[in-house]
Amino acid sequence: MKRVLEGVSDRLRLLKSCWRCNECWLGDEKVSLPCPPSNYYGYYSYSAGGRIIATEALLEGLISLKDISHLMYKCTLCGACAEICKNENIGGELKLIDFFEELRAEIVREGVHPPKYGELAERVEKNKNPYNGSPENKDALKGEATGRRRGCDVVYFVGCTSTFRRKEIAEATIKLLRRLNIDFTLLGSDEWCCGSPLFRTGFKRIAAKLARHNVLEIKKRKPSKVIFSCAGCYKTFKQDYPNIIGEEMDFEMQHISQFLSNKLSGSLINKVKVTVTYHDPCHLGRQLGVFNEPRDVLMKTADKLVEMKRNRNFSFCCGFGAGVRFAHEKLARRTASSRLAEAVETGADALVSTCPFCKTAFLEAGGNSEIKIYDLTEFVLKAITNKQ
Repeated sequence: MKRVLEGVSDRLRLLKSCWRCNECWLGDEKVSLPCPPSNYYGYYSYSAGGRIIATEALLEGLISLKDISHLMYKCTLCGACAEICKNENIGGELKLIDFFEELRAEIVREGVHPPKYGELAERVEKNKNPYNGSPENKDALKGEATGRRRGCDVVYFVGCTSTFRRKEIAEATIKLLRRLNIDFTLLGSDEWCCGSPLFRTGFKRIAAKLARHNVLEIKKRKPSKVIFSCAGCYKTFKQDYPNIIGEEMDFEMQHISQFLSNKLSGSLINKVKVTVTYHDPCHLGRQLGVFNEPRDVLMKTADKLVEMKRNRNFSFCCGFGAGVRFAHEKLARRTASSRLAEAVETGADALVSTCPFCKTAFLEAGGNSEIKIYDLTEFVLKAITNKQ
């Protein structure tokens, strides 16, 4: 456990400073029950505080990585615990999410990870996506782009879920870029999985290979900007890739919500006459600080925007991230159902998010029955189509 044990005394100092206040499990005056797995399983051990106690025991040599493997993977890495924690050692200096990801990487190096995650890693390494999809699917989308294969100003990085599971998001994004007269291109079959599922589950060696490939292929096209419709892809490029590549990217990166916030004008839009509520994806909101732009776009395109009780940096997770949906389906779907119920409580006609995984979560939880589910790109396309 070389990497985890490096600076062990300092790590133990931070871990032992935990107040055991239970707010990462129960919440505080701002937000209640912020942690998906501890809500589902009903035990403190599944909260950040419980994982901290287990990690203390690990670093003191009382238990092994194998003993805590199951505990560490039943977590969506949503970051609500770090957000709510008032202890600067834990919520700040320790960087809880990075630390838990590092523990997962150690678990993988020791070979004591849950077998399902090994299957996921093998699938991504072989097929360059987690869905066993054919690269031809990505080439098929490329024909809709407007730009030249090389030397194009904008690259749209589609992502695996929008290619193989939520194709309507990719199609809506492409149509929007065309309507806005953006000169853009796609990587097609040269686009490999961004690596997010592998970074989150500890398979960093394979993820690094994907990262280097994607950056090389993007640089061949010489864009000034890369756009993402997937919150997970965007976070991975922004936060993980610079550490792998060893330098900042020489192209600007934007989520599609940021791009649309700058590009949309009233002359293009006829507002959709519905009330919407917005779900902040953990990757885009809490972890990257993108809160205002999606709301700005919705206020331009919908009659009314109403907020759920838990929103912005205290938004509740959809439940599908960090490999949880892949191996712990009941936990994932229960969490998604809880969030969907919150959206219904607002009385909104539609629930909008900015992540294909979040949309999938809400659809699997029964969305579109009591409340319509949209990705932001689909909703904006409705407003622009209304204008014509």
